Amino acid sequence: MASSGSAQMQPMVDVTKFCREASELFVRRTKRPFVVQQMISALGGISNLYVHHSLEKGEDSFILYTEEAFVSALVPKGAILSQIERCSGVPARNSSVVLDCLRESLRGYFPGRKAGVVLPCLGILRPVNLEQDRYKLEFQNPIRIHF
Repeated sequence: MASSGSAQMQPMVDVTKFCREASELFVRRTKRPFVVQQMISALGGISNLYVHHSLEKGEDSFILYTEEAFVSALVPKGAILSQIERCSGVPARNSSVVLDCLRESLRGYFPGRKAGVVLPCLGILRPVNLEQDRYKLEFQNPIRIHF
């Protein structure tokens, strides 16, 4: 089990609010309609990529470091962008904008904060370098934890 702090001690991110903020950013940047459910689907798709690796490895939790908030050695940016496109229904050219909006929304949870937050679909994210959107992700497979 790979966890250096229990999820109960970390503030929990409200996924709907988080995705609403990211959706509003997307609309402001692109001037295109985008509903919260599309952002929730994009985030769920990212989570599914990590769940897939968790099941492949036979580990319910693991620790890794991310770049651009959600990109890691296990889940490269190209895989995330493809998953965002598939899950949210945005054209490929806008999938990077979706990722940027998720990343910027996440950054808003860490002003002056060194402690982590729990993003329910992924686990605990702790800031490593906020200017570069680098985090320590203590992944916790939501399928194994909740069922």
